[in-house]
Amino acid sequence: MSSAAESFSGAPQDQQINPDLFRQGDPWRLVADLNELCNIQCGYCHIDALWGPAAKNARTLPPDVAGRVLEDGDRMQVFDATLTGGEITTMRNFPEYLDKISALTFTSVQIITNGTRLTPALASELKGAGVKRVSISIDGPESSNDAARGDGTWRRAWRGMENAVAAGLGVNVISVLGRHNIDDWDALSPMLKDAGVRSQNLSLMCRLGRAEQAEEWPGVPPERVREVQQKAARLKETLSDSSFALFLNDGVLQTPGWSGEPTPLHAFQDRNPGIEAVVKVDGSVLRNRLYGKGRSIGNVNEQSFAQLWRADQAQRAQLEGVVGEGNVGTLPSLYHHYEAGTGQQQAVPTTTPEAVPASDNKDLRVREEPWGTITFDPATFSITSIVARSAARA
Repeated sequence: MSSAAESFSGAPQDQQINPDLFRQGDPWRLVADLNELCNIQCGYCHIDALWGPAAKNARTLPPDVAGRVLEDGDRMQVFDATLTGGEITTMRNFPEYLDKISALTFTSVQIITNGTRLTPALASELKGAGVKRVSISIDGPESSNDAARGDGTWRRAWRGMENAVAAGLGVNVISVLGRHNIDDWDALSPMLKDAGVRSQNLSLMCRLGRAEQAEEWPGVPPERVREVQQKAARLKETLSDSSFALFLNDGVLQTPGWSGEPTPLHAFQDRNPGIEAVVKVDGSVLRNRLYGKGRSIGNVNEQSFAQLWRADQAQRAQLEGVVGEGNVGTLPSLYHHYEAGTGQQQAVPTTTPEAVPASDNKDLRVREEPWGTITFDPATFSITSIVARSAARA
């Protein structure tokens, strides 16, 4: 991994901005856990979703509550609202949640699903409801995927992916990297491109839920992280073009900031905690699923999402380094900016409008902040430009 100095070398001093400013405004991303039931049992499930007999006690975030949260997010100009679970396609009243999407004017909505229940009819319904992207979990070739996600899940998820592509949805595949697929995950990428998938996000396994509880850490061994980064870079060079984009979400290993290149929003948020809000199934709100676990800022059953987030602004601004002294030592040292002594802020290279490549997408979302302007591309769910005002430059 490059040092911070290498990452930001060459950026003109008058085009830099302190990343502390990113978390001073409204959230860039909103994630809502709609339910906690799942039809499969992944060995690393980050919410430890209920499965089998235990599922009878599964809770849901009511549609009216989810709708109010989405409306607030849209007014706050949240770029992306991600609806997830559990497995949200198991909910019989799932269409009631889809009804809340059509009125949104700024926020793009994606769903995360394991794909095993994604029928042609459901894919068409998602498309008609205004869902911009479907992210489907497939970790690698069939054998390594099923080793962590259960026998037969690869074939069912692949059919779901094909149904989503056929319906004209933007399809992204999330591949969680761990010991189960460390030796062959890269074989999946060309298969996805050939199948019409628009993007693949390779994600280092989080130490949450079942992964955190496991006797042996099932994620990527620290000594092999560099190998994964190099292999992903080679794949990106050979596969990425106008039809397919490959990203490695290793933001948790990077110092806060932005590289100046288009970056998936969830990878950007991993690198810059405090810009994502997570609404859990019980209505509690976290600043970030990973570093915010167990640290709710309130509950949307008691106050509006907008009120909770804006009331928390002072606390976000006062965080030492990135996550605050209270979080040091609570997370594994694999994550760079959670280690003690790594909280020093770096200047972030920004782009001028002329430096951003032209996009075929006419639906870019532009948000003005007191310190600058942020541009988000819903077609790729990526931050494409951050332009600082002169007063905010380092």
